[in-house]
Amino acid sequence: MSRAFVRCPLRRREDAGRPAEQLAAELAEKGPEAMYKELQAADPEAAAAIHPNNQVRVLRALEHFRATGKRLSEQKAQSLRRSGPIVRWCWV
Repeated sequence: MSRAFVRCPLRRREDAGRPAEQLAAELAEKGPEAMYKELQAADPEAAAAIHPNNQVRVLRALEHFRATGKRLSEQKAQSLRRSGPIVRWCWV
């Protein structure tokens, strides 16, 4: 029984790593400029906020788009709407 609990998390990790590995292979094949252009086509708002040389963020935004079908900029806007304004209290 304990084996079942160990196998499930391990399988999820293996499956979760595949899209990132695929994107890394595409980056090596196509180059960073092509991947940034793909991001510009998929999510212009996120591309405007991410520097073209920041390959980690470019790949992360593309991975999010491919996995969910939603733009990363939409996800960020939704999460900001849900959380509401940030209020900080300072006691003096």
